[in-house]
Amino acid sequence: MTWADFIAAVLGFLPMDAERHGIETFREQAIRAGVIDVQSTLPVFRLGHTTTILADGFTPDGIVAGTAPAPDGVVRELWFVPLAADEDRPGSSNRVAYRRGLWADRKSMILGIDTELGQWALSPDQQTIIVAPVPDADHQVEIVWDGIKRAFLTTDTVPFTAEVAEAVAEFVKAKITLHIDKEPQLSAAHFQTYAMLRRRINSDLKEKENA
Repeated sequence: MTWADFIAAVLGFLPMDAERHGIETFREQAIRAGVIDVQSTLPVFRLGHTTTILADGFTPDGIVAGTAPAPDGVVRELWFVPLAADEDRPGSSNRVAYRRGLWADRKSMILGIDTELGQWALSPDQQTIIVAPVPDADHQVEIVWDGIKRAFLTTDTVPFTAEVAEAVAEFVKAKITLHIDKEPQLSAAHFQTYAMLRRRINSDLKEKENA
């Protein structure tokens, strides 16, 4: 499921508010707040996020290396990914993994030494990633990381399910009825439904883990 698919699923659970005019920005902010809350309370949804960086998203550093902001979490992997599918290998991703190096050894990356297979490193403050070589216009870098994701591109793959979409929709209804419709009792009812759905999702996840 992409972020765009997830948004569509949430809106599908908002028959009255999906097309409501004048609340578009508030509705979008409430969806993101609901997703953040789900990630905060259900650890499984903090795993395996992806962030995509195109060629122009890197700041040049040396001959072939470049830097970009690191995601706000634990970086697991970096992949060099072609933008176009390989017509000779239908269904294949053709992704190539960068191998992780040490920040202290980044000079070899900057000078273009030892980068044949691709390499990346994370700064000690975990704020910056350096990669070598940087992608060209036909490729992108995909970062796989764990943590709470707060910003999404429409094409980002997300771990959220239809059940999460239903729960987030109740979260959004609670926000709308509280802050826009000024109906605190109805808002509380939606928050209770949201909490119930979230508990059910957590229970289902634990059952799968123990199966």
